[in-house]
Amino acid sequence: MQPSIRRGLVLAGTALVATAPAAFSQTTSPGAFGIEATGALGVGPTPNPTLTTPNPAPVASLTVADLGVTALTASVTSNSATASVASLTSGTGGLLGVVTAGIVSSSCLANADGSLVRTASIAGLTIGGISPPAGPIAPNTVLVTIPAIGTVTLNQQVTGPITGSEEVNAIRIVLLGGTEVINIASSTCGPFTADTPVASGKGGPGSAAV
Repeated sequence: MQPSIRRGLVLAGTALVATAPAAFSQTTSPGAFGIEATGALGVGPTPNPTLTTPNPAPVASLTVADLGVTALTASVTSNSATASVASLTSGTGGLLGVVTAGIVSSSCLANADGSLVRTASIAGLTIGGISPPAGPIAPNTVLVTIPAIGTVTLNQQVTGPITGSEEVNAIRIVLLGGTEVINIASSTCGPFTADTPVASGKGGPGSAAV
């Protein structure tokens, strides 16, 4: 069964149902999810791995208003996080126009030297007929801005929820003055956490490849 969230017509119309806003925020690190939507949509991080359950089962598909995503995956280790969706599709006539994309992914890696490596990859993205230039996507690339309607940022990189952590959202869609926010393929990591100390008392390398 395909879950469907249609409390607000964010992508498919011009009005929102009067619903109490729902806000979700990552409060720990590491963290990852395929999609999250705040405001009237109220879709929590999906899937939502933790260090106790680092590799939850993939979610086959999810529809948020008019935006459909497939094959949502997310995983974490002590010092890394990854997230992806296999595709994005939307109907026609939405606030941002037709949205399509292939694989959308992000990763975050905390290194022992204190550095953090964040990446985002988006295949074949088109939003309202606009596509990013070919090649790597620079951090915090604003692809679409429509006054009073919305902004789409690619490879958004921001400070994470705890000191020393950072977050990357492959796609961040902000609509209607910020009342509705959709994050797609989000990864949060840092600060670096050493493995269980070895006999000498020195911490191990503790980092994991993304």
